[in-house]
Amino acid sequence: QSESSRRALQEQCDDAQASESELQESVGDLRQRLLDLRQRLRDAELGSEAMVSAAVLERSESDLRTVQEHLGSAEESMSELQGTVHDLRQRLDHEEKCSEERVSAAAFERSENALSAVRQQFGNAEEFMCGLQESVCDLRQRLHEAEVCSGEQASLLEQSESSRR
Repeated sequence: QSESSRRALQEQCDDAQASESELQESVGDLRQRLLDLRQRLRDAELGSEAMVSAAVLERSESDLRTVQEHLGSAEESMSELQGTVHDLRQRLDHEEKCSEERVSAAAFERSENALSAVRQQFGNAEEFMCGLQESVCDLRQRLHEAEVCSGEQASLLEQSESSRR
């Protein structure tokens, strides 16, 4: 009995060892499959990253083209704006010159008016001076006449006094 028990136990032990070996092989296979799956997952992740990177790259390239288009439009607008600013500066310079000419014309007209007023005043002054000269001549004439009369009267007075004596 003990022999048959021992054999049964040995068979069970051998079966257990065989099962253990099979299990170890299965575990090894499973580990390998797990490693393969992990590698495939990494590959998938890398592929996914590559696809995502490709999509991001494509979007980035699209964004870059859009930015380049906007930049081109902005450069065109900037060029047009610079042309407009140049035109406006020229117009402003022209307006300033015209304004200076108008101011100069107005200043010339004011100067002419002032000169005319001065001429009028000078004419008035000349007339007044002529009147004064005439008055001075009249006064000189009267003075001369007065001196003559006074001289005559003095002479007559002397004669009258001499004749009284």
